[in-house]
Amino acid sequence: ILTGGKLYEDVAYPYGWMPAYLYAGAAGLFGNGAGTYVGFMTFMSTVHIIMVYASIRRFQSAIMAACVCILGFLPVMHMPAALFGSYMNAAYIPIERCLLTALALVYRSPSQRSERDALLLGGLLGLMQFTKFGGCFFAGAAVVVLDMLTLRIQGVGRPGYFRWIRLSLVTLVGFLAIEAIRIALAFGTLPKAIAQDVVWPAYTARLYSTVDSSYYWPSWISARFFVGQQLPCAVGLVLSGAGLLRLVASAVLRDKTEASHADEKALLLLPLFYFLATVKYMGHVHTFYQYAWCLMFGVPYALVHLRSVKALAVAALLIPATMLMLKATFVNRPPHDIKILLLPNGEVLYCDPETVATAEGIQREYTRLGTVGTGQPDKVLIYRIGAGYHFYFNLPRFSRHVWYIPYYVRPYDAPALLDSLSDTRAFVVLGVPEPDEAMRFMEDPLIFPPEVAEAAAPRMGTPLKIGKGNWVIPINSAPK
Repeated sequence: ILTGGKLYEDVAYPYGWMPAYLYAGAAGLFGNGAGTYVGFMTFMSTVHIIMVYASIRRFQSAIMAACVCILGFLPVMHMPAALFGSYMNAAYIPIERCLLTALALVYRSPSQRSERDALLLGGLLGLMQFTKFGGCFFAGAAVVVLDMLTLRIQGVGRPGYFRWIRLSLVTLVGFLAIEAIRIALAFGTLPKAIAQDVVWPAYTARLYSTVDSSYYWPSWISARFFVGQQLPCAVGLVLSGAGLLRLVASAVLRDKTEASHADEKALLLLPLFYFLATVKYMGHVHTFYQYAWCLMFGVPYALVHLRSVKALAVAALLIPATMLMLKATFVNRPPHDIKILLLPNGEVLYCDPETVATAEGIQREYTRLGTVGTGQPDKVLIYRIGAGYHFYFNLPRFSRHVWYIPYYVRPYDAPALLDSLSDTRAFVVLGVPEPDEAMRFMEDPLIFPPEVAEAAAPRMGTPLKIGKGNWVIPINSAPK
């Protein structure tokens, strides 16, 4: 993007425009590199925790809101400090978190909601599509369910339901207006096939279908892992579930004693989103962990109804993860075998020895192999994920892709991949123990079109081992 490239057409990307261009803006100001990326993620995560505080502060004292943020939310979401839920692999994560929290921050019960509030809800749902496709549908469903439960508790008559329908249509208009901009932007700036994938990226859902069932649901790992990392979310899960069950029971019984606390139900919006999202939006265990911070909103909601002794018990359950996070951040020392990787742009990374050996080996073998092809910059395919190697070592990409995982290489990419073979210097295969397996990495039809695998096979030279289970395969400019 910073050098004039076009998102999606020149580099494939499974997420929305917003994360890519927001980070590109930061990189344009401070330079692209690991330091800028960590700073960006830390800044956005700090904005998020402030928004969480503000949404709790609507219904709790400043001290209570601060305690819940420190003991409940920080250990499961702040980047890079949290040991659980601190996923640094994608810039969309803290941005989507901010938008979800904004929904809870602006949510008003249907009887208190204005047209402006309704329009703002729709706009936020639309912006979620600019961040990551699909989450808005589950967040919108959570709004509808929470509204209907609240209306039932308040015992509104037909005029109240008609008013809610009218406001819901305003929300829908706000969403569709933003969504129309997204669709027009895709088809107005991109080739039709790519635009279709941007507007409706069904291939990402197909990727989730390849995930092994044993890797789908969170599971027991160890008592230490549970107490130090999973326990806060387990507390949030129990309290959120109890709060939602209480809400449903009140709706069924039409318990109007809950009607006076209608706006407080905003604290249950994101736990409800989480439960609804488990139906389809969560694709594997790490997405369950990534969104687990939503469950922590059940803590401040429950504290409204708990006596002080029970509230202290909840706090006691949250303390171990907080203490472990602080220890890891300020006390623990790096592993004794850590090594320095000096990068061409002057940045220094502290890595495990295997990562250093792999990075240095890729650069060394790429240089040793020399120029092949037609005089154009010689391309490299790094399997499965190699964006950092391409950037830091200035290795031209084999295609618009940097993630070679099931369904991400699209059928219409095949001609460009075939054309790239004559300008390719090497394939780099990471994390494959045996050379024969490395030579067959293109044979998976879910990742590479069969015609590309067939054309590449006779060009592959003898694989060169770098590190443990990593290979550089020289590519001949013409088939053998």
